[in-house]
Amino acid sequence: MGISYPKHSKGKIRVQVKHNGIKKTKVFLESEKKDAQDWGLDTYVKLRQGDITKFKDRATLAEVLDSYLDSKATELKGDGYRNKVIIVNKLKEYEISKIRIDKLHGGTLEEFKLKLRKTKAQSTVRHYLTTISVAIDHYILITRSKITNPVREISLPKAHADPRENTIDEIDSILKALQHEHYQTYIAACTAYYTGMRIGEICKLTWHDVRLGDYIHVRTVHSKNAKPRSIKISKKLNEVLKQYYLHCLEHKDELDKHHKKRKACHDVILVNPRHIANNFIKVARRCSDKEYTFHDIRHTCLTHLRNNGADIFTLRSISGHTSTRMLEKYIHPDDLNGEFLDSL
Repeated sequence: MGISYPKHSKGKIRVQVKHNGIKKTKVFLESEKKDAQDWGLDTYVKLRQGDITKFKDRATLAEVLDSYLDSKATELKGDGYRNKVIIVNKLKEYEISKIRIDKLHGGTLEEFKLKLRKTKAQSTVRHYLTTISVAIDHYILITRSKITNPVREISLPKAHADPRENTIDEIDSILKALQHEHYQTYIAACTAYYTGMRIGEICKLTWHDVRLGDYIHVRTVHSKNAKPRSIKISKKLNEVLKQYYLHCLEHKDELDKHHKKRKACHDVILVNPRHIANNFIKVARRCSDKEYTFHDIRHTCLTHLRNNGADIFTLRSISGHTSTRMLEKYIHPDDLNGEFLDSL
């Protein structure tokens, strides 16, 4: 614990609390030993929890983020708070989180942004930086600090309102590259393209959920909306999954040793969804001049189904959306007006 009681002049007790480079000291009379211990424990707990109101301009970015989580972010409801916790924990893994807030400047953040862009989607980079910005604004407010928010010195990546649609040629190019470089990401991408499944659903599948030549069963524990559904396996996907199943059997011992928690012969996808998403982004950047994420494959699948005549209810049963409203982006009423008028 970061609490010490170094020697002081006779008749007095000096309490010193240290945490993440921040030091706080207070002197008590010897008769106030209990108060000294209580102050030390209370101060240490506040530092651990991110209470930085008394340590203006000396807190690190990590402590600023923690302080934001402990106060303002708790007002977020549902998944909002949980997602913020995930983002803050990821940000604290980077070296930038150890920098004192008064030493943080636009140049450092610009370098951090460029580093993130190598592995993260544009929208994710924006989300990380806006979280830092909001946390710093909150810090400035509660400490009445005179520092300026360094995030405002850099330009944030533009956020895409809707998913991007890949062309057939782009999909082919990306899949071919993945097949040679990241085989399991290739399997995940093929599954997403031919079924419209989410990345989280794909990574939780087992071979018990896959009936080759028939369908993939998405169980309630795998579905974002907690509703099961079955998706027909196309001939192309069936061939891909069949080859992968044989690959798993052939390399069973090697894969089981590498993935101790999950048996390779029983799993369709063995790696973390984050690894799959990052691998896809890297390869997609080389194959296209556009910004694509793994989720865009799902969007592309549903768009192509719609263009080939699938109605909105078919799209809903395949995608797993609970409401048809979520599918409105795949329907363009102006394009359909002429078709219906011509049928009169």
